Amino acid sequence: MRILETPRLFLRPYEESDLPEYHRLLSDRKNMYYLDDITTGSMEESHESLKAAIEINALGKARRFCVALKSGNKLIGAASYEIAAVTPAGKIADPMGWFIMPEFQNKGYITEAVKRVLEFAFDEDNCVRVATGCYKDNIPTQKVMLKTGFKKEGERVNALWHDGRLKTRLEFAINKEDYRLASRTIENDRDRKMTIMTTTFMPCGAKLPVIALIAGAVFGGAGWVAFSAYFVGIAAVIVSGIILKKSKMFAGDASPFVMELPAYHMPTFGAVMRSMWERGWSFIKKAGSIILLSTIFIWFASNFGFADGGFGMVDMDDSILALLGGFIAPVFAPLGWGNWQTSVAAITGLVAKENVAGTMGILYGYAEVSEEGEEIWGALAASLPAVAAYSFLIFNLLCAPCFAAMGAIRREMNNAKWFWAAIGYQCGLAYVVSLCVYQFGMLFAGSFGVWTIAAFALLAGFLYLLFRPAYKAKGGAAMAARA
Repeated sequence: MRILETPRLFLRPYEESDLPEYHRLLSDRKNMYYLDDITTGSMEESHESLKAAIEINALGKARRFCVALKSGNKLIGAASYEIAAVTPAGKIADPMGWFIMPEFQNKGYITEAVKRVLEFAFDEDNCVRVATGCYKDNIPTQKVMLKTGFKKEGERVNALWHDGRLKTRLEFAINKEDYRLASRTIENDRDRKMTIMTTTFMPCGAKLPVIALIAGAVFGGAGWVAFSAYFVGIAAVIVSGIILKKSKMFAGDASPFVMELPAYHMPTFGAVMRSMWERGWSFIKKAGSIILLSTIFIWFASNFGFADGGFGMVDMDDSILALLGGFIAPVFAPLGWGNWQTSVAAITGLVAKENVAGTMGILYGYAEVSEEGEEIWGALAASLPAVAAYSFLIFNLLCAPCFAAMGAIRREMNNAKWFWAAIGYQCGLAYVVSLCVYQFGMLFAGSFGVWTIAAFALLAGFLYLLFRPAYKAKGGAAMAARA
C-alpha cells in the first residue's frame, strides 16, 4: 500500500514506531467515545491492535492509513476502509472510518484525509461504492461525511446499544458516479488556488447595491454602468489568470477541465419556493447579525467621540469614526475619493458589501436607507465627481470580498499564507485598477501630476506581466506551485 499525500498530511501504512502515538490515540476514552469497540486500555492492547492493522493491510482485506503530519511524519489520526465485497463491477468498501487526536480537531485535517482516501479508493483501488455510518448524536462525524460527498441513505432506529442505551445509527454512502460529480473539477492544486484567487472578481448579488448606488447617484441610472461592472469583472479574471499562470508559483501545463453537467429540467413550484426561502432566510440571518452589528458600530462611532475633556456625543466631524477615517483616507486619495466617509464605507464593505450603502446613509445623515441608497444620491453626487465615483465602484467590485467569502477562501486554501496572498492580490489589483481609472480619467480632463506618472508606470508593469514569456524551470519543466 503506497503513501498518499495532501498539502499538509501523509497517509501511509502503519509502522511499529507509531506505537506511542497510536496508544495515546486509542486509549483516550473520551475522544474514542463513539468507537468504544476499538478502544484500548493498555500499551499491550494497543500493540496488538497496531500489529493487526499492519497485517490486515498486508493481506489486502482493508486499507488502513496512518494520518501523519508532513512536518515530522508524526501520527495524529487514522482513516481506513474494509473491503466488504469484490464484484465484477469493482470493490465495495464498507465500512469506512476515521478518528483524530483532540488537539488536531476542527482544523480540517480529517476532512483533508478522508477526501484523499476517497480519491484513492475510486481512482486507484477500483472501488465502486464506499459506505460508512455513525450514531445520530455524533454531529462532527456527520459534518465530515457531508463535506466529503457522502449521502445519507437511511436510519436504523434504536438499532445499536451504546453507553447504556439504544441509539439510532445513520447510514451514509457514496458511489463512484456521485463521487465524480462531487469531487473537484479542477484537480491541479496550483490551478485550483489560482481559480480561488480570481473567482471573487465576478460581481455577486451582494455587490449589486453598490452598483445601483453609484449608477443611480452619479450616472443617472445609466445601464452601461452595470454592464461595464460585469465586463470589468470578466476582464479581471481573464487577465489575472494569464498573469498568474506566467508566474513561478503557478507555472506549468494547464490541467484539463471537464465538467459533467446534470440533466436540466423545468423547475417545479416547490423547488423554486424552497430555493427562494433558503436564499431569503440566509439574507435575513446575515442582515440580522453581521450587517446589523456593523451598522450599529458605524452609528455609534460616527456620533460619539472625545471632546471638552470627556467622552460623549459629538458632531460627526469630531467623532471616533471621523478620526479613524481621516487616518486611512490619504491611502485612497490617489484614487479620487480621499474623504473619510467614502474610505470608511469601503472598509466596512469588507465585512459585507451591502454595508456600503448603509454606511453611506449613516454618514450622510440618514438613519435608514433603501438597498440602493436612493435617499443619499444627491449628497453622494455632490461629494464625488463622476470619475472618482467610478473608481470607487471598481475598487469595491475587485477588492477582497465579504467576511463570509473570505472564510470560504481560507477553508479552500487550507493554508494561512495562501489565504493572505489571495486577499493581498485582490486588494492590490483593485487599488491599481482604480488608481489607473481615476488618474487617466483626470488626464483626459486636463489634470496631470505625480500620481499620473505612477499610473503610467503601473500600467507598463501590468502590460509587461501580461505579455512576458511564461516562466520555465531549469530543464524545461515548469515549476509546480508549492502546496
